[in-house]
Amino acid sequence: MIKIMRSLFILIYLFSPLPAIYVVYSSDPTAYQTMRGLLPMILGTIAYTWLMAELVISARPKFIERFFGLNHFYQFHGAAAIMSIMLSLLHKQLEDAIWGHFLHTVRQIGDLALILFIVLASLSLFFMTRTIIRRIPFLETLRSFLEQKLHVDFKYSVWIHNANVIAIVLVFAHVFMLSAFYQRNIWICSIYTLYFAIAFGYYVNHKFIKQRYAMRKHYRVTAIINESPNVHTFVFTRIKGKIPRYKAGQFIFLRFLTKELNGEEHPFSITSNPRDRYHLSVTIKSVGDFTRAISRIPLNTQVMIEGPFGILGNSVRRHKTDIALVAGGIGITPMISILKDIKQTYVDRRVLLIWCVPTRKELMFHDLINDLSAQMPHFSFVPILSREIDELGESGHLNQEKMQRLLATYHYHPKRTDYIICGPSKMMESVTHILHCFHVHKKNIHLEDFSL
Repeated sequence: MIKIMRSLFILIYLFSPLPAIYVVYSSDPTAYQTMRGLLPMILGTIAYTWLMAELVISARPKFIERFFGLNHFYQFHGAAAIMSIMLSLLHKQLEDAIWGHFLHTVRQIGDLALILFIVLASLSLFFMTRTIIRRIPFLETLRSFLEQKLHVDFKYSVWIHNANVIAIVLVFAHVFMLSAFYQRNIWICSIYTLYFAIAFGYYVNHKFIKQRYAMRKHYRVTAIINESPNVHTFVFTRIKGKIPRYKAGQFIFLRFLTKELNGEEHPFSITSNPRDRYHLSVTIKSVGDFTRAISRIPLNTQVMIEGPFGILGNSVRRHKTDIALVAGGIGITPMISILKDIKQTYVDRRVLLIWCVPTRKELMFHDLINDLSAQMPHFSFVPILSREIDELGESGHLNQEKMQRLLATYHYHPKRTDYIICGPSKMMESVTHILHCFHVHKKNIHLEDFSL
């Protein structure tokens, strides 16, 4: 079912420009008899439609996200934006060759929108996508400098990304003026306006309507648990009603309603048990200005929550295979919710938890792990310390030899195990490469990029 729905949504996306292409072509078939006239129109219409779709995707529609996972959703979002910009550039070059001496105002608006898209896309890739930037040492160094020295953080990255709506409006103005004042065709105006209305409607709903609704069903902080000096678990209860249903391994977007935090929105993995409908918890490590400020908030602080998102833990319920959970640092957080769920529903499931941290003092949730060891007969826990020698566990980094030895020690067949991985991007890439060396099928590897 999931594969069918994924394919359906992708097909809808790919063929979404066809109605607009048909309306534009039907308005004046003689103008599009040659490729000189037809190709710029097709490229421009596809670029326009897909750019409108970018606004829909940025609104995180849950009815689509639940089939892909937000991580893959955003990867597609970035790739589709680049493709749309490339099509826009081709459209511009072909149109300039035909209409170089006409429609100056219309072309200038289109050029401005295109330049703005290119600038914003470049900045978004630089600040919001680590996967590409960290492969280029100079850009990674520059990014680190801006984040640490000039305090350019997640908040500014989101502002840059949200500024794309200005470019979207300019694109709409470009095509509307062209259809209204040059082509003078109400059907073309209507189809372009319909695409814009749908896209902008999603944006307005995401930014304003949904937030007003969330304000009426907000939460408050009822407990703060110090897991370590710089890691804290925050427990929330809903002021009215029960917690909405969610699945183990999912995450939410939090917005603390305090002046100090300015209502910033950030994603955090859920660590509570999905079967507890009255308490919701997240565990947060203080690594930046925002997360350090969170650690100082008082009890009863009001919070807006959007979600849940993510499909990381879906494999636990879909398959009955053995499970290996591989966490790096604070990437343990979604695993906590998954483990709590398994303990209640699949107590006899074979589960291997591998947790990679620098030192033993960064290991947390001792009571939970001890409880799992006592109540789940087939649960195994292996900490790997990269900066300390551990007589009880493993030391160094998780490499191919170590992974192969651990799977053999606990009698896990590499190809008949589901792997759930969460942590820093480099660690996840390394583990994925190791599993590929074991010829593990990609459907058995489940990731959530914690750096996003």
